[in-house]
Amino acid sequence: MNRPEHDPEYAPEYFNAKIILVYNADEGLLASIKDTVHKIVRPETYPCSLCALGHGPLAMRGAWRKYLDSLPMEKKFYHRQDFARDYENTARFALPVILIEKDGMLQTLVEKQELDLMLDVEELISAMGAALNDH
Repeated sequence: MNRPEHDPEYAPEYFNAKIILVYNADEGLLASIKDTVHKIVRPETYPCSLCALGHGPLAMRGAWRKYLDSLPMEKKFYHRQDFARDYENTARFALPVILIEKDGMLQTLVEKQELDLMLDVEELISAMGAALNDH
């Protein structure tokens, strides 16, 4: 039986953990506008599969937001510059990536190669659930 990772009673090890979601995108309004146009005009060449899966043209997809909100741990969202500023040795992670931070250590939950193969937000949610069950 899979434990429900969103239920703190079954996931006490997550109380001090953080989910770190790192987009392969630049920060700022101008970059956001450029990314939105890119996702619409040439989605097949857009470099951030996490953005494409988890966000529509203007906002986070409802199913993804609901899933993330159901998880007991803190979530932090980073653009590539923010991530490199706040963490050391970030070059070892191909972006985009979803990580878990426990006891100051970063571990990969869903890597770029897996994200790049996903077709929709349901696959993203399923992969996150499986990865959390494995940690």
